[in-house]
Amino acid sequence: MSYNLHGFNQVKVLLSSLCNLYDIVFVQEHWLASFNLDKLNTVTSDMICFASTAMDDAITRDCLFGRPFGGVAVYIKRSFAGIATLVRSCKRYIIVQVGHLLLINVYHASQLPSM
Repeated sequence: MSYNLHGFNQVKVLLSSLCNLYDIVFVQEHWLASFNLDKLNTVTSDMICFASTAMDDAITRDCLFGRPFGGVAVYIKRSFAGIATLVRSCKRYIIVQVGHLLLINVYHASQLPSM
């Protein structure tokens, strides 16, 4: 399952439901800075979470204003935790290997041309 959160705080209950229904859940746009990524682990105790953020650059440059952006995560059932490995994570993607399966969660914010 893949879901664009448009902010973690808005959809925590829905995310918990998705984690109960599926073995693997990709999320994009959690909008959490690295010091808040632990909030992703409060959704369910039945899954492990691998996450990255794109917020740190924005909050270290200046005062954050407007809508935040970015951040990806992969939730995996605990029963697969023994065979799950984080391969690579960056601001806009995260790669996790589960056994012989390679999972890639990518978030790309396209810029619309100004009119």
